[in-house]
Amino acid sequence: AGDSAPSVGVINPYTPGNNIPGVDPVVNKYIGIYEVDSNNKVVKFTLIVLGKGDVRPQPEAAPELYPTPVPEPGTDPDTTKLPTNPPIPVGTGNHLVVKVSSSKIATPK
Repeated sequence: AGDSAPSVGVINPYTPGNNIPGVDPVVNKYIGIYEVDSNNKVVKFTLIVLGKGDVRPQPEAAPELYPTPVPEPGTDPDTTKLPTNPPIPVGTGNHLVVKVSSSKIATPK
């Protein structure tokens, strides 16, 4: 008690009963609950470890590409690329979108 509450990646203020997004029972399974005073100093803290029954499961996920392409070094510094041989199958009229993230990317619906 007495430390400053975290300020990055938090829900502040959180109202009990509201959803807490971005959780899962394997990786993002820890929830810290901070009670803070008017100076944002911690008064009480509780750590919750989520189990499978504590998280509403995602609806059926979009199918993954098969087989998973193996990246190779890009032609510019700090780049990588997906190979063209074998080609990544893309449906008629569709295109690929790539996202880079410093954390695990959730499988979309």
